[in-house]
Amino acid sequence: MEQAAFGVDRERSREDWREAIGIVTGMWREEYFEYASERFRFPRRMVTPKPVQDPHPPAWMAAACPGSAEVAGAAGLGLLSLGRILEGDLPVREFSDGDMILIGDAETIVSKAERYADLGVDQSICYVQRGYLEHREILRTIEILGREVIPELARHVPRAAGA
Repeated sequence: MEQAAFGVDRERSREDWREAIGIVTGMWREEYFEYASERFRFPRRMVTPKPVQDPHPPAWMAAACPGSAEVAGAAGLGLLSLGRILEGDLPVREFSDGDMILIGDAETIVSKAERYADLGVDQSICYVQRGYLEHREILRTIEILGREVIPELARHVPRAAGA
């Protein structure tokens, strides 16, 4: 794990991350930036160049544990929801029922992806080579996505979130 490799205190990592993302986005937003805490210290400086996007460039957070979506939203970040398989059996039904993965036939994938779009999700990552799938199975999945799923999603007009 990256945290152990770089000597990061796992118990403090979420707190450090929140503070660091606030620092970076603050440098992007403010003409002059200064910051001081127990962990970080930045004297008053003009940080340039500034990003063109307002309030800042798109930034994303990986959802690796419960509560990640709330943290990302509070920080104004996009969310990458990633299911993690370390060893053993994948509880596919649990992940699918919890809306953490898109799995099933084309109709099921389209239906779930349209729900995501209606909630404001405008990008997703298709990771079709997970595990020990044979190459021909991976190609078949890509073909189904291209012929059956993507055209349906292209026709979908998302409803406004909360409507």
